[in-house]
Amino acid sequence: MASQTLASEPPAATLERLGAQFEAYRISRNLTQEDLAKAAGLSKNTVINLEKTGAGTLDSVLRVLDALDLKDRLFLLVPDTKVSPLDPLGGQRQRASRNKKKPVRTVRWGDEQ
Repeated sequence: MASQTLASEPPAATLERLGAQFEAYRISRNLTQEDLAKAAGLSKNTVINLEKTGAGTLDSVLRVLDALDLKDRLFLLVPDTKVSPLDPLGGQRQRASRNKKKPVRTVRWGDEQ
């Protein structure tokens, strides 16, 4: 699905689609809801609710992802920040500092030493 469709989709619809994907993946692995609940350490009703509505606690989602061997994919949601080769500072950020005025040194012609 195109990202602009996801952006305009209400959260409840996105959660329902997520729940449907959990269900489809579980079925493709030939697991019952009871099997998944037991592997995830959750109640069967929690798995049923997660698949039906997509709603659940983050803990429940993590447990289901772990039981389905999908936990590592969670980090695809928020990409890791890497140093860009185009970053002129090479990933080193300068610390924000207060506007301290440094003394201005005036050099006049003939004063060089």
